[in-house]
Amino acid sequence: MFVHPGPDGQLDTDDDVRTVNDLHVKLDTTYHFELTSRDVVHSFSVPAFRLKQDAVPGRFVTGWFRPTRRGTYDIQCAEICGIGHALMPARLTVETAEEHAAWYGSRSAQGG
Repeated sequence: MFVHPGPDGQLDTDDDVRTVNDLHVKLDTTYHFELTSRDVVHSFSVPAFRLKQDAVPGRFVTGWFRPTRRGTYDIQCAEICGIGHALMPARLTVETAEEHAAWYGSRSAQGG
C-alpha cells in the first residue's frame, strides 16, 4: 500500500489518499520514503530508476528518489519473499504537477 499526503502535505492525517499497487508522483520533485515489513525481507525496486531498497521486519529503512521523466514505470519486489511474491507488481506514474493535482482530486472524490 502507498500513502499519498493530502493538501496539507502531512502523512497520517484525514486527507491522505491510500492506493494499492499504484504510486503517483510529481515530475522533478524529490521524494523521501520509509520502508518496513511485517513479515519477511522485501525489496522495493524501480528498475528504470536504478532504485532498490530492502524492507526489513522490525526496522525502518529510508531512501529517496527524484523522477526527471514523465511516464509509467514498473515497481517490483526484488527479493524472493514467499508464495505471494509473484502477486506484488505495482506501477509508478510520474506526472506534471497539474496531472498530479487532477489525479489526486479524482481519488479524493472517490473517498481516498
